[in-house]
Amino acid sequence: MGLDENEKLPLENNEDNEKLPKQNENGLEGSEDSLEDNFEGGSPKPQESDDNLSDFVEEENGGGHSGISDFPREQADFDVISEPKIRLQTPIIISGVIVLISVVLYLSLSVFFDRAITGTWLFNIPGQENVASPDEANTPKFYFIFEPGERAKMCLGSSETIGSYTLSKEENDIIANIEISNGLTGRYVVNVYGNKFTGRQLELDGGSGNKYTFDSTQYQKMKLSPIKDFKIDKELIGEWRFEEYQTNITFKENGTMLINDSDILLTEAVYSVADTNVIKFKFFDTAERENTAEYSYDKNSGILTFAQGEFKRVEKNQDNVTKG
Repeated sequence: MGLDENEKLPLENNEDNEKLPKQNENGLEGSEDSLEDNFEGGSPKPQESDDNLSDFVEEENGGGHSGISDFPREQADFDVISEPKIRLQTPIIISGVIVLISVVLYLSLSVFFDRAITGTWLFNIPGQENVASPDEANTPKFYFIFEPGERAKMCLGSSETIGSYTLSKEENDIIANIEISNGLTGRYVVNVYGNKFTGRQLELDGGSGNKYTFDSTQYQKMKLSPIKDFKIDKELIGEWRFEEYQTNITFKENGTMLINDSDILLTEAVYSVADTNVIKFKFFDTAERENTAEYSYDKNSGILTFAQGEFKRVEKNQDNVTKG
């Protein structure tokens, strides 16, 4: 089927046809000149960038780089923000190192070279067999405690004896002057061996063969169990003082009692009222001790007669502070 001669292709009726490049035998008109102009000396001739294209690409990419290889890099406008850097000043670093070294040295000295006498030390009398009561499995031991501030005490069973000590240095020796009644009394040369990992040992040399050794330990206070089926007298409950001997006795409702002899000897005991005028009590030192003592209480005078001593009740104010 053929086309009518009056029917033209849309392209032929398009007024823009005149604007299209005309073809020749080799293709588009002017293509030969274009190819020759684009190659000089066998190398491609650089093409001039189209400013309109560059503007368009910048708008499409938000003003950033277009990614086109021939887009001039100097046209990209970037604001480079560098992250702040934290710099430690040299004096701070040196101070930190000094503090760390000081701590390490202190710990090393305290662990491996601790020669202080302060602390708790256990002394077992060689060859002495202590007897424990049926309700106490632990055998009484001698504990010597040297506290900061020159206060010392010996703990034996359920008793504590309070004393004192001082330290001095003579030439290359450390000298301890110890005063604990019925315990350590005298002048001793002090030597401490070992460390906190392997254990520390204390040696007190009093001369003439009087040398004592102790092991560093923790104080384990002996606890007494109340007497089975104990009885109390409510008239006794409270604290009493025998002024002549400066002795205080405290009776408690739980069947325990505390004897304070001149703030030097403190003894915990358990008691029971066996009869109307007899108190049975027991305590420990090197062995279990059990005693009985008669007592009487005069309500008119307020005097408690106990173990041939006359005790008066210790009055306390609302703050539980002893009056007088």
